[in-house]
Amino acid sequence: MNASVRGLADLSDCMYDSMRLRLHRSLTAWKRAHAPAESFDERDGKLILILDDIYFSLEDEEYICQILLARPVSGEFARLRGLVLVKGDESHEHWEDAFEKILTPMEESQICAIVADGLHGLVSLSNERGWAYQRCHFHLLKDLKNICGGHRGASRKRRLKIVQYVRAILDTPDERVAKRLVQSLKRLIAHPDCPGSVRKKISGFLKHLSRFRTCYHYPELLLPKTSNAAECVGRLIRERLGQMHGVNSVKALVYWLDVILREHPKIHCV
Repeated sequence: MNASVRGLADLSDCMYDSMRLRLHRSLTAWKRAHAPAESFDERDGKLILILDDIYFSLEDEEYICQILLARPVSGEFARLRGLVLVKGDESHEHWEDAFEKILTPMEESQICAIVADGLHGLVSLSNERGWAYQRCHFHLLKDLKNICGGHRGASRKRRLKIVQYVRAILDTPDERVAKRLVQSLKRLIAHPDCPGSVRKKISGFLKHLSRFRTCYHYPELLLPKTSNAAECVGRLIRERLGQMHGVNSVKALVYWLDVILREHPKIHCV
């Protein structure tokens, strides 16, 4: 390599190092100006956790991003307290580790309820800690729409009627009315022309019915009926990664999760 070529290479390296340093300083300044959501304290009173997770496949491994939001009972906004990336599947241990990592001891002592889909690890953890558990209505209705909507044939009317009864059970605060609706729903799914996939889904719904109606059992907690606030964060993550055509490393994903955590410290949640 002659002297002029070496000089150009050295200049290129110098420019690259200078640009990287400026970028680092710019990001450091941006992070100072965009702090993550603050923790709650005892003045905030009882807290509700709104939780969800999304799956990723990176570097030939499976990961989940645990989405943790917390909201005071009487509040309209939840704080995005953490986006925790862990290897493996959803589990009791992973959620317990996430709470210990993200929440302060004061916050953990203030938790009285969680709102989520039927995540097995969360169900066992809520039972262990005595937290009320509100199952997400949106997830259930979305699944029912997928297996009941758009079908033709003899079972169409029954499918649509089943969805109507499920909606009515979810929407009524009156336990006596809900019990009557449940009996009618059981008769509908017992009919021979009820598809097996629908019967299975409704049987699962009825098995866990009390958790879908926790909001009526504890009206003083003003529980949201869906985990849509956490779902919203999941969509933000997917949209950001879609704009970037995905990420190809765990390090890159952790970086962008930190950016999103700082960009959206509060999410509307009622």
